This record gives sequence, structure tokens and C-alpha cells, in this order.
Amino acid sequence: ALNPDWDHMVLDCLQCHDFAALEALSDESITADGGCGGHEIRTWIMAAAAASELGIRDYEVLHYRAIPEWVAGYGIMKSI
Repeated sequence: ALNPDWDHMVLDCLQCHDFAALEALSDESITADGGCGGHEIRTWIMAAAAASELGIRDYEVLHYRAIPEWVAGYGIMKSI
């Protein structure tokens, strides 16, 4: 199911480097709240963790759009 509130929560956690909150999400809760595509957050977490190791710690959400036809949210972040 499309859940923009959950998508924004994930984006906020990434921006704040709140990896503990993201790590606390169970597979079941990701599927229930983020839908089948919600498991894509693992890629976002890995990218944010790698960037953090390189000293990149600030991000800006450039764009977010809920796309009902795709049953997905689409987001773009960049380091600043």
C-alpha cells in the first residue's frame, strides 16, 4: 500500500542519521507500513551509511511524490 507518511518517516531518519530507528523496523512492519517496495529502504540505508563513513552527513530532500498508479513513493535526496 502507498504510505507517504511512512516514506517521509524514512527520509527523516536518513536525514537525521537515525539508523537505530531504521534498524528497529522488522521485516513485517516494513511490509505492513511501507508495502512490498518498502524493503528498498535497505539500499537507502546502505548508501547513507557509506556516505557517512566518507564524511557526508547532510542531505536535502529534493523531491518526493506519491505515485498511486505505481503504488510507490518516489524520492530524491542529495548531499549538501
